[in-house]
Amino acid sequence: MTPNPTEDNTQNRMYKETKRKMIELQQGPEKRYLNTDEYYP
Repeated sequence: MTPNPTEDNTQNRMYKETKRKMIELQQGPEKRYLNTDEYYP
């Protein structure tokens, strides 16, 4: 059974979002403006 690319994409995006939120929590509110994929590839 081959993995569904769309589903994989969604999981990857959710992972990125979670990672970004964790980084935001660690850095604090003053760093929230860096909230882009540029900084969190």
